[in-house]
Amino acid sequence: SNFCLIFIIIGLICFEKKIVDSKFVDNMNKILKFNLLIQLIFYIVGFGNYYTIGRYQGTFNDPNQFGFYIFLTFSIIFIINLKNEKYLSNIMFMILSIFLIFQCASTGMFLGIIVFVLMYIFSLLGKMNRKKIEKMIMSFICLVFIFSFLYLFVPKNAISNLLNSNIILRTQEKFEKFDYDDVSFAEERGIDKILKYPQYIFYGAGEGVYERFQTYYINEIHSTLPSMLFYYGIIPFIFVMLWFFNKLKSVKFKYLIPVFALLIESFTLLNQRQLLFWVFFIMIDYFNKGNDKKVFS
Repeated sequence: SNFCLIFIIIGLICFEKKIVDSKFVDNMNKILKFNLLIQLIFYIVGFGNYYTIGRYQGTFNDPNQFGFYIFLTFSIIFIINLKNEKYLSNIMFMILSIFLIFQCASTGMFLGIIVFVLMYIFSLLGKMNRKKIEKMIMSFICLVFIFSFLYLFVPKNAISNLLNSNIILRTQEKFEKFDYDDVSFAEERGIDKILKYPQYIFYGAGEGVYERFQTYYINEIHSTLPSMLFYYGIIPFIFVMLWFFNKLKSVKFKYLIPVFALLIESFTLLNQRQLLFWVFFIMIDYFNKGNDKKVFS
């Protein structure tokens, strides 16, 4: 795990040096878009793998890795498209990402993308004048009629299959599990280790040998920031928080949408081992600090 951290630090140093090169970021944007399209093609032609029935993982080791990569890749594409004012491209890749995340049935990614979409809709409403709002209301009414028509005339088993899709069932099971087993979200994610073993907040528990901790969830804490506090202690955690504060201070609202969605999602899974997770915040900082001139194709 220490070598992984060293790799991430080296990657971040290199990226901060290269982000000023518009050609580099432009090529990165194209590669990320290409990667999403490749994952879609693999799904369509059946090249991707399944973790279990109903949980697609594409070319990754498990569905959560697949879902997180899709979500994070789209978030980076989103902020670059914002900079270049390519709003139609954002909507297209948003739909593609939602579709792929739906296939992996990851509740954490589902939560993140729902927050993303809702914030994006509210941001669009805030920019609309009266005529645009009226058009949106009419579009909503048309959608209600369309869905009503589908409900009346589409075979009931097709609707049933959609409502009983794996991601919806898994989300429902999560809430039912809390009800029946009397388990909180903190216990289900392993975050309760912090409350049961608070001494490690000061000097860190270190990673691995998770059987040391007698909690509901035996394995590692499945939450980004709480896990970093517990495993490395308060002093390294403060440095990380200062780094986040430096990158996110005075962030413009248009960049807050992916930031907020990603931070919400990060409370449900471990993200700190992914280099692109940290790269995302470097890009937010760079674009936010007056570098809004369109320089990418």
